[in-house]
Amino acid sequence: MRAMAENDLDSVFSNLNAKQRRAIEKLAAGGDKAAAAKAAGVSIRTLDRYLGEPTVRAALDRATGQVLNDATRRMIAGLDTAVSTMLDLVENAKTPAAVKLRAAVAIVECALKLQDAHDLAQRVARLEELLHEQNKNQS
Repeated sequence: MRAMAENDLDSVFSNLNAKQRRAIEKLAAGGDKAAAAKAAGVSIRTLDRYLGEPTVRAALDRATGQVLNDATRRMIAGLDTAVSTMLDLVENAKTPAAVKLRAAVAIVECALKLQDAHDLAQRVARLEELLHEQNKNQS
């Protein structure tokens, strides 16, 4: 969770005590319950009780979302290099046929998934616009 900005951490953890914060940090970073309980200096039973509290659950959700956002940005930054590498493998005459096939399949599958994600994002954005317009007209 080092990639999270300090002000993001403050807003995520503002309603938590120090033990809850340490547990949530460990969980959001991928630790299991045992590791999170140990990091917080509490029992797993206490950790489970923490996780039953809405403010702690919300903090975990936000912290986990931030970690995912950070990882997504890093992956997007490497996307062009990854695509270039796959294309180089497909186009290189010295690449074994099995490797070419795997690279070609990966290119096709990834392209289709990216297109679907892009289309979905556009549709959601349009629905949000329509909803905003509808709410504006009802006011």
